[in-house]
Amino acid sequence: MKSFKALFDKAKSLDKNKKIAIAVLCVGLVVFAASIIGLLISTEKISLRKPAAPAGDLSDTAPVVSLTVSPEMKNLKAVWFSPFEDLTEKDLSREVIAEHLEAVKSLGFNAVITPLSIEGEKKIINIGETAFDAAGIVADEAKSKGLFLIGSIDSAYYFGKNESSDFDFEAVRSIFAGVPSADALLLKDTDKLTAAFGSDEDNRNALTPALKGFSERFKSSFAGKFCGFSVSSDTEAQDAKHWAESGLADFILVNALNSTANKDMPFTDIADLWNSFNSPSFIYFSHRLDLLREGKEGFDSSSEIIKQAEIVKERENLSGSAFYSYREIREDLLSCASSVASFFSGTGNSEIAAKELEITSPATKKVTTDKSKISFTGVSDPSSLVFLNGKPIERTADGLFSLDLTLKPGVNTFVFTHKGKELKYTVNYEIDLLQEVSPSDKTTAPVGTKIEIAAYAKKGANVYAVVGNAKVQLKATESDFFGKGEGIEDFATFMGTYTLPKINSAKQSLGKIVVYAEQGGFVESLQGGEIIVTDESNGFSEFILSDSDLNSASLAYPYRNLKNPFTDHSLGRDKLCVVTAEYAEATALSEPSDKSDPKLTPLLKGSIDYVTGRAIYNGKEHYILKSGRKIYAKDAKLVANAYKMPLNNLRVIRTTNGKTTDIYLKTDWLVPINAELKPQSYYVGFEDRPFNVSTFTASFIDFIFYHTNGVAGLPEFSDNSVLKSAQWLTGKSDKTLKVLRLNLRETGKFYGYKLSVTDEGYIKISFKRKPETLSGMTIMLDPGHGGKKDPGTFTVYPNLYEKEINMKLALIMKRELEAKGAKVIFTRTQDVYLAREDRALFAKQKNPDLYVSIHCDGSTSSSLSGTHSFYYRAFSKPLAESIHKELVSAYRNTIYAPDTKAWQSADRGVKFKPFNVTRIEECPAVLIEFGFLTNASDCNVLINPQYQEVLAKAAVKGIENYVLKQ
Repeated sequence: MKSFKALFDKAKSLDKNKKIAIAVLCVGLVVFAASIIGLLISTEKISLRKPAAPAGDLSDTAPVVSLTVSPEMKNLKAVWFSPFEDLTEKDLSREVIAEHLEAVKSLGFNAVITPLSIEGEKKIINIGETAFDAAGIVADEAKSKGLFLIGSIDSAYYFGKNESSDFDFEAVRSIFAGVPSADALLLKDTDKLTAAFGSDEDNRNALTPALKGFSERFKSSFAGKFCGFSVSSDTEAQDAKHWAESGLADFILVNALNSTANKDMPFTDIADLWNSFNSPSFIYFSHRLDLLREGKEGFDSSSEIIKQAEIVKERENLSGSAFYSYREIREDLLSCASSVASFFSGTGNSEIAAKELEITSPATKKVTTDKSKISFTGVSDPSSLVFLNGKPIERTADGLFSLDLTLKPGVNTFVFTHKGKELKYTVNYEIDLLQEVSPSDKTTAPVGTKIEIAAYAKKGANVYAVVGNAKVQLKATESDFFGKGEGIEDFATFMGTYTLPKINSAKQSLGKIVVYAEQGGFVESLQGGEIIVTDESNGFSEFILSDSDLNSASLAYPYRNLKNPFTDHSLGRDKLCVVTAEYAEATALSEPSDKSDPKLTPLLKGSIDYVTGRAIYNGKEHYILKSGRKIYAKDAKLVANAYKMPLNNLRVIRTTNGKTTDIYLKTDWLVPINAELKPQSYYVGFEDRPFNVSTFTASFIDFIFYHTNGVAGLPEFSDNSVLKSAQWLTGKSDKTLKVLRLNLRETGKFYGYKLSVTDEGYIKISFKRKPETLSGMTIMLDPGHGGKKDPGTFTVYPNLYEKEINMKLALIMKRELEAKGAKVIFTRTQDVYLAREDRALFAKQKNPDLYVSIHCDGSTSSSLSGTHSFYYRAFSKPLAESIHKELVSAYRNTIYAPDTKAWQSADRGVKFKPFNVTRIEECPAVLIEFGFLTNASDCNVLINPQYQEVLAKAAVKGIENYVLKQ
């Protein structure tokens, strides 16, 4: 039998004369068809007729059947939905099935294909004393939601059962009659029935009358119902052509097994072949979402499925798609649910296409909350009003809405109505005083350590903690310690500090923290983690190494030309650690937690320092270092019997000037290094963090080298655009602290530095040159979030997430930056998960000139809107300010009308916040929140391609202005 590929190749190889002849014939057919279509339009009916049989086939013709063709038949958007395969056993109830079919509808599907029988029998199970008729329930609920229902049966179970080459029609009739709500019947896998016969022609000649007879009896028994059959995409071409053009069925569903990248027969060729048939039947394709789960070659992302659906949509003679199956949709495997929804609605191109009411938040219709307000977001047909409890609500021009509603204690009922559709929500407001406490895990620290205690409690409450016999009063702050974000919370973060007392033993437990909240005669309490106090010498016995282990550690040390603490220097022994992470973030000893501090520099891999103590903060272990900071224990190797290190000696050996200015220092060993830009003032600002900056004012940068005795040489900066001069300084109280002070050419002009160690063991400090133009600069764009694990915030629009908008903005920015001569690199180019720590590490490794993380915001309050920008290092604030200024200008001068609420709230400011991705010192690094996807007005803007262009171009203008002002 000829394959699809052979037939397709033959069609492509026709000589020119034959192609012209065919073209002339096609024109004649088009003219003839146009006259027929003109008659059909007036009656809104379509006649499904089998054409004259070819030679050697049945000579009679199928009877004319006049059916009113539904819109779903003309443009099928179906999902295969089997309760027994796609849902869990606990979900087998009418209520749950109804909810899932509501989800099907909300995703944009207009039809459901459901099995009417399983292995030849209608499956009915008993749940308690109730018979559960899955097919009947799906049919009823689908019909109630306006979904077109196609009931499927396995053709093999009804064919040739009575030792004849025919269908057991009575069995099928009985099954279908039991589901009166069904609109159509699908005979599954009819192409597989040909295996019962001999030669190719025998197959067709034997099966054709069976299918014909079945179709005629079906239409005679079920007036107004449709009948179709499914075949595989690898069906032999002659069989497919014969059935497609014979008019045996109202529709044919082709099961797509090949990807668009298939080498032998790509999906595009299969679609083109079916599109070329002169078929009176509707032809659909079934796209296999389950192959994403199996990992079949070519099916590695949901974009493959969407490509197939787009190909079908573009073919004139193909009439729609079905997606197999709902299980993958329900689980959103590889983001297939959001991808399919975007394809149906057009939001894949950010088009607004809602035709009915859909609530995107809250996710369920029954909600219990301890907040005094609740946010509702959703979409609707803008041409019809939406009513909430009988009153119309405010929406955007495209029908999007976001509402913050005040709750009364107890049950609150909200009923939304739109175009005859009603959605009812019940919200139970339970007043709560206390939600979270910290530390929630064990904390172990030496005597005198300050412990930070935090609680997330009702605003206005009296909040305090009890530790042992001590009472610690907690005060309300603006801190976002618990990561709740900005919103309509009735709660605040309460904080206080407790100093660990002296103890009479090496180790003593103070018991678990208990936090209390009191308000209006009510008292609530929550238990936190255990507090354990140690003396300075406790807890190092397990870090003693044997001599052989010390020797092995010495051999494994990364810098062979530098001294290490695993070799005897004839100075005795002590507790030391060696940094094993690429970069070990350091936090201040004065900070009673592990909060990031922009005045501290991460320690390089191989850095060595003395350990004066160990501490556990909320379950995370730290080493307390002699250099006056602490690092995470996971980032270093501690040896309690390491060899003391001699005092270090440093010498500047050379300075080079190229794209960067590089200073090379010869060192005996890799001592701790810290860098700080001065003078720089900070203030307590956003979220009560003390590192907010009004203006970047530094005129020099100090590189502090600990445990160092001798220094020599100075770098030279002739004709340098950033650095002017250098000098060595010695610590006032600690003479082993040496400072290399580098004076800036201009106050407040600095573009980043990078610390590293060369293969020869030299310390290398590199400085970015002053930028003059975007041309030649390397800019790293970080499209925030990604992958199923981290989609980002939800949006007002259904099944659309922040990660998609971030990528679209990033791609526009890339295009615009490259047009100006910049080189652009991405942290991610596909919809994949990438941890925040990995993004920051990637930036350190690639060492760009600028780093911009692209995000959209979200909140529990749908009323919050506007854009804001974030920085970590003080020298990054000018970049954040420049981008922010242009984004606010875009909102106020191009997007929003003057003096509207959205216009007024567009500017949310430039703020300090220690995001992982901005905690780098190699270049100016900022995080931009382009707007709130949980706000109807902002969301309406952010998903619109026109405004994406406006905002992305504004961000690029901000970057360019920053560069030009330097």
